[in-house]
Amino acid sequence: VDMGSGTSSGSSGGGGGGGTSGEDFYNILISETEREYVNKGSEVSYNFDSEGNIVRYINFTGVTSSGTIAAKIEILNHTSAMADQAPPGIVNKNLNIWVGNLGWANSNNIANPTIRFKVEKSWINENNIDKSTIRLNRYCDGNWNQLITTMLGEDVRYLYFESQTAGFSPFAITG
Repeated sequence: VDMGSGTSSGSSGGGGGGGTSGEDFYNILISETEREYVNKGSEVSYNFDSEGNIVRYINFTGVTSSGTIAAKIEILNHTSAMADQAPPGIVNKNLNIWVGNLGWANSNNIANPTIRFKVEKSWINENNIDKSTIRLNRYCDGNWNQLITTMLGEDVRYLYFESQTAGFSPFAITG
């Protein structure tokens, strides 16, 4: 499966053809793609702002100079087609996050990847969620893993969080 950006990036090897993520089309509520230039030693930040996309930023440090790399967020109606079970807990949102072509976003190319996201306070109140239990969960190697998740702040409508991740794949926000 090609997670490419749909653009070629010359000799850097970071681009790729415009395939699909492998997600069921009917399960995708919102899809948003951003492109950033990845240089060795650079702090890379992808900023997302589509209505309904709860991911605000993906940040990491470039380990190699890779040229223009696409990051794609898919907000899903249900558990990702690539996960064979739903995550434990009460699910706020299911999503897929892809950075670069399949297999590119590893420790040879990126360091300290983090994901910033927001959760609606109305969901927390309606489901009687203890906000200290809110986590970003990553589906990897057949299992859901809770990621280290820190609350950054809040406004009238949302709580804001950041999670550390080892890579990109299906995710779910739970409480």
